[in-house]
Amino acid sequence: MKLIRLVLLCLTLGPLLISPLHSQSLSSIDSMSIKLDLARSLRRSDPDLALKKALEVKASAQQLGREKELALAEQILVGVYAEKANYLSAVQSGVAALEIFEKLGMDKERCISNIHMGIVNRYQRQLERSLSYYQEAAKIAEANGYDTLMASIWGNIGNVYYDLDQLDQALDYHQRSLEVDQRLQDDQGVGNSLHNIGLIYREKKLYEKALEYQKRSLELDLVLGNRTNVGISYVDFTGIYLEMKDFENALLSANKALEIAEEINSERIKSRVLGYLPMIYAATGDVEKAIAFNAEYRDLMDSLQAARLVEQIAEAETKYGTEKKERRLDAQEDSLSKQRQFIAGLILVFALIAIVTYLLFNRYKLKQSNRQLKLEHQQLQLKQETAQIRQMNEMKSRFFANISHEFRTPLNLILAPLRQHPITIPQKEVSMMRRNADRLLRLVNQLLDLSKVEVGMLQLHKRPVEISGSLQNLAQSFASLAQSKDIEYQINIPERDYIAELDPDKLEKIVYNFLSNAFKFTPAGGTVAIHLLIAQKNTLRLSVSDTGIGIAEDMREKIFDRFYQVDSSHTRAYEGTGIGLALTKELVELFEGEIEVDSQEGQGSVFTVSIPIQLLDAAVVPHSAITTALPAAVPPQVSTDQHPIRPTMKNAPTKEQAHLLLVEDNADLRTYLQAQLSTQFQVTVAEDGAVGLQQAMALIPDLIISDIMMPKLDGIGLTKALRSEDTTSHIPIVLLTARDDGETKIKGFETGAEQYLLKPFEQEELLARINGLLDQRRILQEKFGRAVVLEPKAVTLTNRDANLLENLVEIIEENMEAEAFSVDQLQKEIGMSRMQLHRKLKALTNQSASEFIRSIKLKRAAQLLQQGGLQITEVAYRSGFNHLSYFAKCFKEEFGLSPTDYAKHQA
Repeated sequence: MKLIRLVLLCLTLGPLLISPLHSQSLSSIDSMSIKLDLARSLRRSDPDLALKKALEVKASAQQLGREKELALAEQILVGVYAEKANYLSAVQSGVAALEIFEKLGMDKERCISNIHMGIVNRYQRQLERSLSYYQEAAKIAEANGYDTLMASIWGNIGNVYYDLDQLDQALDYHQRSLEVDQRLQDDQGVGNSLHNIGLIYREKKLYEKALEYQKRSLELDLVLGNRTNVGISYVDFTGIYLEMKDFENALLSANKALEIAEEINSERIKSRVLGYLPMIYAATGDVEKAIAFNAEYRDLMDSLQAARLVEQIAEAETKYGTEKKERRLDAQEDSLSKQRQFIAGLILVFALIAIVTYLLFNRYKLKQSNRQLKLEHQQLQLKQETAQIRQMNEMKSRFFANISHEFRTPLNLILAPLRQHPITIPQKEVSMMRRNADRLLRLVNQLLDLSKVEVGMLQLHKRPVEISGSLQNLAQSFASLAQSKDIEYQINIPERDYIAELDPDKLEKIVYNFLSNAFKFTPAGGTVAIHLLIAQKNTLRLSVSDTGIGIAEDMREKIFDRFYQVDSSHTRAYEGTGIGLALTKELVELFEGEIEVDSQEGQGSVFTVSIPIQLLDAAVVPHSAITTALPAAVPPQVSTDQHPIRPTMKNAPTKEQAHLLLVEDNADLRTYLQAQLSTQFQVTVAEDGAVGLQQAMALIPDLIISDIMMPKLDGIGLTKALRSEDTTSHIPIVLLTARDDGETKIKGFETGAEQYLLKPFEQEELLARINGLLDQRRILQEKFGRAVVLEPKAVTLTNRDANLLENLVEIIEENMEAEAFSVDQLQKEIGMSRMQLHRKLKALTNQSASEFIRSIKLKRAAQLLQQGGLQITEVAYRSGFNHLSYFAKCFKEEFGLSPTDYAKHQA
């Protein structure tokens, strides 16, 4: 209890101990981060507000000397200025951002800024300069393995070569981009690359290939529901078929594109389609429609440009009319040669008008094409940013769900014993509470350390540390965990005394996270090893290896990301929050060290840390100043199944007690609940959903208590599987969970769970819900027993259990007159084992299988006696009884009257 109060006191007073100056600085940095995020999100939807926020951050960063935030603000300004066609300012901001990112060594941001500069220069038609920026970005991305950025870079390089009419080079780069997108399973990126390749083949006049790639792109966009891209694809189909002179398919594609344009209200798609339709109808001889669509197309054109064009034509026509009148007056006096000169002049005027009109129209078309390319690029960037935001939100949601699970389970194990018996708590329960309190404290400390890293407040506090002895003590603290999990544990730490200036607390956290992860992901029978090497007397190399599940190649870059977990499914085989390795990487970088991972999926992993050190002379450093042991480390939870907490029972469980199945993956909670429930019930436990399903099928318990987040098969899946089987469909289920969200509750109830209990919960509440469900089951037993047995053919029930009873009754009726018909035959007919059938009928009707058969036969005898006209002997034979005395005995036990008296009473 004192430990809990101490933790709460530290969490409450911690923020008050921070310096006011630091608080003011942190507030400014937090404000800049918020404004940067807002500016990024508004860059396309509200560029003016985005510009304002980015400029505010730029000013604040310059005032505070925050180069990183200044560079990020300049990076955003590049995109905003480009959107506003202020290319000079865009270039200035881009150059400034690149200089700072290069100075800070921020390679990824430098790569992104080079991509932005390439886009800005392409907008200005500075294609060679654009290409040089993309090539620089490619060098950085290739050196650092930024695969997602490489796909974007190669696609943009392909677009530049397309603009340069170098189609072979453009095709090569778009195919490279396609390969990366396919490997990363980026369906939208794959669709865009296929579309661009199709455009190139169209320019090459290879129409069949162009159609092939456009169709593949269209299929992906249809699956993704990207209606804009679908419309653009149909527009391109129209152009391809038109060039192939396949006017029928061109018209079909144009109509589909026009339909989508109307649906999504896209004037851009509509204008492109209307540009093709006049040509299609003119080619097919439908002049009226060609004229109509040409008029509609002209109406969509830019009104200002159209008006200026009309004015220029009108001016030319007026000038032509004036000159014509003057020449007619002069014609009466001039010779025939002057008249011919006049005619030649008129022809020249017409030619000039035609040339001017053609140039103006081409200029207008070029502007429209540039505007379209710009809009398409903006939409592509918006989709990519939206996908990134969605991915980050999903990761954060999983993180908070997992951290809730991680907090609630130890809280339940701490609070439950205190509520149950706060005065005298058994020693083993005290150990369990202490272990879970330590676990909770470590989770809280990790979160606090990450928050300090974000604001730059986490600092090293170095002092002389005896490396070998300290790490040896820390490594030995995991020996009990290795023994409990049956894992071979190797400690390879030299005994020589190495003394160096280190922060012992940070070093302990690094080693602890590596070892706890290794044991967490290594199954029984595996091996975990820790190795220490002092290389060249100035580098500490520490590695932790395991033979566990390993890490897939495409996941290795992500394991150090915050909130990311390799096992991200809801049915987790390994507990965790996704912050341990992220914090470890930050701590290693704080030491100015490096961290490496070498892993093969299914074979294990090796994590290696290299930290620069300066060895000290033991003779010079006072012995009292040397740290010889790292801060005490409590290893991760050790299963308590080997030494369970035994309940103090007044009476041992009897056969009449209800049989419960407890399915819980947390060893402490599983053992504690088993001990508490065993005082009133027979309890069987299972460590995961898959084992729980097997035991439920074999034992047919009276009630099941299951956690939701479990390995192999979660609680929702377990409930669904149990409800789908005749043998287990009747069993009441109580779901325990740390996830307090409506969606999980709805899923639990939809699959058939009767109760849903949130951790931490009161022991009395769990018992009350168990007893309530068992009472309801007893009421149903009486109902089914009376209803089914009363009139074998007259009962019509609708649920799965009632259908099972109806099938059983039907089988018995088909064999009604066979006295030899037995339980063995019944269980074979229904497809259950003898034990499963017995427990199912006991649960539903409170009768054994033999009692159920006999009861049905006796009710048939009662029906025959009620009809009258039959001898007692014949009634017995027709009810499956060959011995009259035995029939009379059983009948009297069932109805309280002999068959003869029953017949007289009915008459």
